[in-house]
Amino acid sequence: MASSAAPAAGALPNARGIGAIPREALEFIIDQEGMDQPSKFPGGDSGVTLGHGFDLGAGTESRAEMIEAWKPWLSGDQLDRLATVIGLTGPAAKARCAQFADIRVTAEAADDVFYRCTVPKYYGKMASAFPNVDKLPGAAQGALLSLVFNRGTSMKGERRAEMANIRDLLAGPPPYDLARIAAELRKMTRLGDGQGLAGLGARREREARLVESAIGAEAAAKTAEAGVRSGPPRPRGIKRAKPGKPRGKRPARAAKPRRKRAA
Repeated sequence: MASSAAPAAGALPNARGIGAIPREALEFIIDQEGMDQPSKFPGGDSGVTLGHGFDLGAGTESRAEMIEAWKPWLSGDQLDRLATVIGLTGPAAKARCAQFADIRVTAEAADDVFYRCTVPKYYGKMASAFPNVDKLPGAAQGALLSLVFNRGTSMKGERRAEMANIRDLLAGPPPYDLARIAAELRKMTRLGDGQGLAGLGARREREARLVESAIGAEAAAKTAEAGVRSGPPRPRGIKRAKPGKPRGKRPARAAKPRRKRAA
């Protein structure tokens, strides 16, 4: 039975998202992670998973972390039972899922834990893996946050070459080449080719488009800034007065007699 306790109101994001990351990017991650119940195994090397990708196998470091995240929503008995599968992944985790059929995670609980606990945790992982990531536009940060959610932070091995390339692109001072970051994300689609992992390729493509949306936003901001510096355009036909020679009123012209229209 779920606890009646509610999360603090300030834990949920406003319309602009969390920090620099726009809400749309965070909702994209939720859409990709889906909604998990502990009684249903997500597959692969996952562990028992709750809400939006809260993995008790590979993604949870300790019992204390799990309890801190879920104590507003689950009972003490439920938390004690879930704690017994922390660290289990793959077939070992799958064999235990049926024991949690009575535990149901609501959408409200999943959203609360995601924004209050999971996003800050994975933002920290992303910042450690990619130097200067906080200097990128928010949409680009959101794309790399999604990448870390999905693939972790390891840079070792040929399968991680593109992640290492992104890390190297961010190693120096700004400005950063957002187009190249998007290109590296697209290269990762090769990892799903011929392995029945088309969904992962589609996720990388959407992440690349998030980064490219930041390129367009930056260009628009620079155009707007240039317009502010130059001031509003002068109406056509009005000449700028020469410095030091203020323009006065022109003397009135003498009225010309009207020419009679020929019959």
